[in-house]
Amino acid sequence: MYSLEMKRAHNAIRHHKPRGLNYNIIDADNFIQISIDPEGLYKMSLEDKHASMAYLNLLKDAFEQNGAIVMVTRVPFDPDKIKIQR
Repeated sequence: MYSLEMKRAHNAIRHHKPRGLNYNIIDADNFIQISIDPEGLYKMSLEDKHASMAYLNLLKDAFEQNGAIVMVTRVPFDPDKIKIQR
């Protein structure tokens, strides 16, 4: 489901990404999952948390405009169980 248009949209907004925000984009065939690292969120200031949520909303909207169903989760990373799109 992760298409070339979604990759372009992701690259176009990547410069807005707040420092300290770590996430993975997971292609789950029927939807796209944006998995946020909770440890990074805990260490952020309140302003950085607000900026992170604004960025994630922007990313989610960009994927949805390209036809994706998007789920945003906050779970610890387990790279052995997921297909990460870069």
